[in-house]
Amino acid sequence: PLEELPPPSRWTGVLAWGIPALILLGVAWLGYQRGMEEVEASALQWVLATGTPTALAAAASFAHPATVIAAFLAAPITTLSPLIGAGHVTALVQAYFRPPFVRELSSVLDDLSSWRGLFRNRLLRILLVFVATSFGGMLGMWLGVSQLVARLVQ
Repeated sequence: PLEELPPPSRWTGVLAWGIPALILLGVAWLGYQRGMEEVEASALQWVLATGTPTALAAAASFAHPATVIAAFLAAPITTLSPLIGAGHVTALVQAYFRPPFVRELSSVLDDLSSWRGLFRNRLLRILLVFVATSFGGMLGMWLGVSQLVARLVQ
């Protein structure tokens, strides 16, 4: 019995898809109550609230410029999906434009011990971009949700 995994909870799937559904229902409710202008304003606010912190996190981790752009573009979509996060997209873009060298794979532990090595090693930079943009996307999602709730209670 110790080697068996328990079956996944039903609530995990409900929450994973329920939160994005509530966000989209909130925007739809705004459109029903106040018109399409409010939907457009809410959508723009969502794009800016999620894209800006994610792109800033990518820039703070010294990501490739294409990665920063991808972070801004991917965040509004990935924050609504439980299947893929902004970090997945940005890590892939970073790996495409700045792939790690073989020699860096063997020096990961040494490079991890210093700030200089963390930013010099391309593999560690990809991981740094992944983590930073994942947190940026999370922060952006909470900012976007708080702004949407503020619009709903106005």
